[in-house]
Amino acid sequence: MVCKTISSRTLLRRRLAGMTVVELMIGLLVGLLVLAATCAFSLFSGRSFVTFMNEATLDKRNRYALDVMTRDLRSVSGISDYNSPQDVTFADWDNTPLQYIYNATNQTLSRVKGGATTVLLTDCSRFTFDFNMRNMTNSTFWCYATTNVMEAKAVTMNWCCTRTVLGRTSDGMPQYSTIVMRSKN
Repeated sequence: MVCKTISSRTLLRRRLAGMTVVELMIGLLVGLLVLAATCAFSLFSGRSFVTFMNEATLDKRNRYALDVMTRDLRSVSGISDYNSPQDVTFADWDNTPLQYIYNATNQTLSRVKGGATTVLLTDCSRFTFDFNMRNMTNSTFWCYATTNVMEAKAVTMNWCCTRTVLGRTSDGMPQYSTIVMRSKN
């Protein structure tokens, strides 16, 4: 058996020596992994937040446009001019023309009444008006299609708005609504 005497100086040097290169590399690796995970989580959370806010904004604009059109179309007395499924003029309750125009080039839906133009929807990739009778088909919520647009008693609108955020184009949920013209006999 060999006995060695270690001086207190040698023990003190070992304690004050610090970390070895291997210990330093492992510590750096663990630190980098934690930093990478934190960055990935932050990036994912930021994108999710932006996407959620985009969808919320699209939903808010769609609800506003639908509220305005519902209020207007329930009080019109009929259709006064039908240019296309994207350009329709109604006779409003006060006998002034109320026109809805979808511009596919600018992707906007506008409301024109009394010379004042209001843009209801922007970034609208498609919009159409369909005209129906008031009665429902075969116990469903679908209205019979009309053969004469001027005799229509219900207006069905289909549209979809899109938006590009962070390089991604989100196609909002397609909107569909049928509104019965109450003043129409």
